[in-house]
Amino acid sequence: MSSRVTGVVLIYALFAAGWILFSDSLVALLLTDPEYVLIASTLKGWAFVGVTSLLLWGLLRRFPGHTAQA
Repeated sequence: MSSRVTGVVLIYALFAAGWILFSDSLVALLLTDPEYVLIASTLKGWAFVGVTSLLLWGLLRRFPGHTAQA
């Protein structure tokens, strides 16, 4: 089980690092107005929470002992 936990953590860390690196670069490339950069950063932060929550949910459902019920 410990190796599965490590696997989930590594997948999350790689995804999170990639998201931060590439989304910040994309925002800087597309926007110059500080107000729009702030709005975009807030929206991408919310999207990050949503996407990573779904990713963790999907990964954790694969653990032994998981049942189909919530």
